[in-house]
Amino acid sequence: MFRIYTKTGDKGTTQLSTGERVSKDDPQVEAIGTIDELNAQIGLLMTYIEDKQVLERLHNLQTTMFDIGGNKSIPTTLTTQLEQDMDAMTEDLPPLRDFVYPGGCRAAALSHVCRTVCRRAERNFVSLSKIRTVDASVLLFLNRLSDYFFILARKLNFVYNVAEKTW
Repeated sequence: MFRIYTKTGDKGTTQLSTGERVSKDDPQVEAIGTIDELNAQIGLLMTYIEDKQVLERLHNLQTTMFDIGGNKSIPTTLTTQLEQDMDAMTEDLPPLRDFVYPGGCRAAALSHVCRTVCRRAERNFVSLSKIRTVDASVLLFLNRLSDYFFILARKLNFVYNVAEKTW
């Protein structure tokens, strides 16, 4: 029988993908934990999405979250794809002239939650990069990913005919 618990972390340490044991409050564990939280939020967002193309993109993003958590570099093609997706979504949207309040339809509100968790993950990885090597592709990808979630939220409100509230 496979058990999920190992008891190896009972004293406040955990094992990184490199095999190194570190404290559970280590900056790398914090960064990876935030990526895990983002992955869970993406999963929740997916329950409110019907568009098969968007669902496929979000599923691929979940895979990328696992790659980041596993300390892998991110191909620049993934960042480029996010940019292309954002450009395509923006074509249908009214020009942005004001700050947008997070919210709207449930899917858009959850996309905003993903955006803010992504920004925290980016901050965690920037902090981590001051003490450990962080692949620059991860920082670039996370920066673009938060933008993607912002544009996706706008697009979802547009599709569901929910007016954006601006400040």
